[in-house]
Amino acid sequence: MNALLEVALFLVLGRVLATSGRIPHASSALTSWGRYVAWPAAALQSAPFVRLDGPLMSGVAWMWGLFAVAIVAVAIAIMRFGLGRPTGGAVLLATGAGSTAGFALPFIEQYCGAHCVAQAIVLSVLGGALAFGVLGVAASCVLSQGRVCIGLIVRRLVTFPPLVALIIGLLLPRSLVPQFAQMALHDLAVTLAPVAIVAVGMHLRLPNRRRFATIAAALGFRLVLAPAAVLGGFALIGAEFGSFGKLLVLLAAMPPLISSIALAREYGLESELTAEMAAFGASLALVTVPLWGVALEYLT
Repeated sequence: MNALLEVALFLVLGRVLATSGRIPHASSALTSWGRYVAWPAAALQSAPFVRLDGPLMSGVAWMWGLFAVAIVAVAIAIMRFGLGRPTGGAVLLATGAGSTAGFALPFIEQYCGAHCVAQAIVLSVLGGALAFGVLGVAASCVLSQGRVCIGLIVRRLVTFPPLVALIIGLLLPRSLVPQFAQMALHDLAVTLAPVAIVAVGMHLRLPNRRRFATIAAALGFRLVLAPAAVLGGFALIGAEFGSFGKLLVLLAAMPPLISSIALAREYGLESELTAEMAAFGASLALVTVPLWGVALEYLT
C-alpha cells in the first residue's frame, strides 16, 4: 500500500504542476534529469552489487523477447488489418518496453525487497532501455523512412548515459570510488523514482474515445499479457520462482515509457496517441501493478 500511495502522490503532483503552468517545460526538464543524471547515478551505484550471471541475462532476454513480440503483433496489424504505419509505430513504442526505471522502483522495493532494486536498475538498462534503443528505433526508422538507421542506433547506444555509467560501474572496483562520491551517487540516484513519476503525472489525461479500442488493446498487452507471459514462461520451463521471478513479472507489468512520446514525435509517428497510452497506462497501473504484486505474494 505504501508504494501505491507514494506513486499516486507523485502522479498527482505532476498533474498539479502541469495544470498550474508555474514551471514551463518542466516535463522535458524532469525527463532530462532522469536520463542524464539520476538514472546514470543509479546504474553506477548498482553495478557493483549485481552479477551478470545466467538468471540476470535470462531476464534481459525476456525483456527483449517481449519487445520482439510487440513488433510482430504490430506488423501483423499493419499488414493484415490495415493499421496505419504512424499509428502502428505509436502503439509499438508504447507497448514494447515499460517504465522499468523510475515508476517500477517503489513497487519493486515493496513486493520484491530492497535487495532487488539494484537488479531492477541493471535490467532497466540492459533490458528495457537497450531493447527500446535498438528495436524501438529500428522499427521507428522502418515505419517512417522505410529503412533501418544502423548508424543512428549505434550513436544512440554509445552516448546513452545510463549504459555508459553501467559499464563504468562494472569495470571500476568500488574500493576506488571515494566515500564522498558514493554518497553523492546515492543522493542523486534516489531522485530517479520521484522525478520519473512526476514527469509521467504531467501527461495524465483521459484517452480519446475514438482511439479507445487501440489504447485498450495496447495497454492490455503492456499491463496484463506481458507479465502473464513471463509468469507462464516460468511455469512452462519449471524454473524456480523466487524474488527474481517476481521482479521480472513486475518489470513486465510496468506502463509505457514516457520517453516513447519524444521518439514518436521525432519519427513523425502519432505522438499524441503515444502520450495518451503512456498517461492512461500510468493511471491503470495504479490498479494492475498492485494486483500483480498481491497475486505474486499468493503464488510464492
